[in-house]
Amino acid sequence: MGNEGWLQTKTEADKREIIKKAIELHRYKGTKYALIKVLNSLNITGEIQEWFEYEGDPYHFKIDIFLQNYIYNEKVFDSLKKMIDEYKNVRSVLEEISIESQFDAPLNWLTYTNAENEVMIG
Repeated sequence: MGNEGWLQTKTEADKREIIKKAIELHRYKGTKYALIKVLNSLNITGEIQEWFEYEGDPYHFKIDIFLQNYIYNEKVFDSLKKMIDEYKNVRSVLEEISIESQFDAPLNWLTYTNAENEVMIG
């Protein structure tokens, strides 16, 4: 998964998992399956929609990501985008990444955050 995948890992077990999946990922590079495996190897839950599934422009796709207790920032987002670019089909265009985050908090705390950011990719 290259340097970007390695940098996204948090534990030694995650690093070992990336090494185990490297050959399979390279074998399926350029497919939706490879993108799903990239997200899975980083313990990220996501859904990939191809253009014909949402009536988009030909060869465009969207990714919806759900993060549970996963802190991310611009650097993490940029690394994730680079990994997607590395494993997507060359002709395909990433139209949108939608990220939903949820953090567990102790029962004696109430936290509500509503933030919506639009990021242009390209």
